[in-house]
Amino acid sequence: MHRSRVHALLSDVPQDSAAQATGFWSAALGVPPRHDTDEPEFTNLPDVVPDLITAIVRRATPRPPGRRPGRPQCPVTRCTAG
Repeated sequence: MHRSRVHALLSDVPQDSAAQATGFWSAALGVPPRHDTDEPEFTNLPDVVPDLITAIVRRATPRPPGRRPGRPQCPVTRCTAG
């Protein structure tokens, strides 16, 4: 039987809005942010949901021309549990 699951919840934000977005999501979810020194573009919001990666991703480059706000920057993929 096939089972799909969500692996990560990422909020992709412009670099100049990252601190504000991190503060908002940290307060809304009730968890302190954890900054990753190995991957500085990610700020984790750990233990929101067990086994779900929750993070703010700082986008250093501007949105490509023609890309509408709110559209995913990458395709949604399905993961399967083994």
